[in-house]
Amino acid sequence: MSEYEPELGQFAFGNPTGRYNCPEWVEALFFYIKEEMERVYWNVKQEQWDGNADPGIPLIEWRPYYWGDDETEAEKPNFRFSTVEFRWYKNPGRGMSLNCELSHDEWIEWFELVLEHLRKYEKSKHKEKYGYEL
Repeated sequence: MSEYEPELGQFAFGNPTGRYNCPEWVEALFFYIKEEMERVYWNVKQEQWDGNADPGIPLIEWRPYYWGDDETEAEKPNFRFSTVEFRWYKNPGRGMSLNCELSHDEWIEWFELVLEHLRKYEKSKHKEKYGYEL
C-alpha cells in the first residue's frame, strides 16, 4: 500500500483523508460490506436504507461525506469498524483512503469479522422481534 494522494478537487476542497491508498480489491470488500448493511437494514427495519443516514448498527460508524465547515465533524471517518477507517470524497468509491495498512490476510480477517458482526446483529434483532433465532 502506498501513501494516499488526493485527487485535485479533494486536495483543494475536500475533508481530511486517510494516510493510505485503498486498493481496488479492498474497495470491493468494502462495497460487499455496504451491500450486506443494506440487506440487514431491510431485514431489521423493513425499509430501504438510503446509504446516507447512520444505519444504527452497533460498533459500525457510518457517515456520508460532510459538506460543512465544522472541522471536528469533518475529521470523522465515513466508515469505521474496529480500528479500520475508510474516507471518501463526496461518494463511496471516489477518492477512497484508509487510516491503516494491513496485510492481505489481515484484510480478510477484518472483512470476516465485519460480516460476522452484521449477521449476529441481524439474528439478535430477529430474536427480539419474533422471539426465536434465525
